[in-house]
Amino acid sequence: RRLTGGKVAVAGSSNQVTKCIIASLLTDDEITLAGAPEVDERRVVLELFEFLGGRVEELDASTLRLSSRGVNRAQIPAELCRKNRISVLTAGPLLHRFREVTIAAALGGDQIGRRPVDFHLKGLEEMGARVETADGSYHFSVGETGLHGAHLELPFPSVMTTEHLVMTATLARGRTVIENAATEPEIIELVKMLQ
Repeated sequence: RRLTGGKVAVAGSSNQVTKCIIASLLTDDEITLAGAPEVDERRVVLELFEFLGGRVEELDASTLRLSSRGVNRAQIPAELCRKNRISVLTAGPLLHRFREVTIAAALGGDQIGRRPVDFHLKGLEEMGARVETADGSYHFSVGETGLHGAHLELPFPSVMTTEHLVMTATLARGRTVIENAATEPEIIELVKMLQ
């Protein structure tokens, strides 16, 4: 039997939507995300966003309206960090807001296994952040002038590190160049959102 037509709804990228939720921490403007698939990772990141003080409105099953205007926390406890390692991506955006951030080092993993955050920490340091590890947490801080642009060279094209540094560079003083950056489609879409 031959099909003559029809419609198929294609869900958006869960990898992209979670990074866009984190990126919304960079502005107090309302952000609307369409095509946000209902997956566990989205739920975990929205819980983190709301814990920080962000407001989430679900307009329908795949459309979210976000506001970071009420974000008032710069410390993420271990129970949230254990759920997903994505909490490390908040370091740069929250440094722009508060100049000091503490994130529990008990970062969750996934089926792939342990993935260290060394590249994230090194990139933030090169952009002017002080990074200390104490009491089971990463402590990030910046001086009065905040973060600045830098010439960053990644040892390999790490997707999450590229996303984190691109987000952080958005509000940093000066220009940032990332060599050996990952260029997956979700990173290009994140860059479009940031623009």
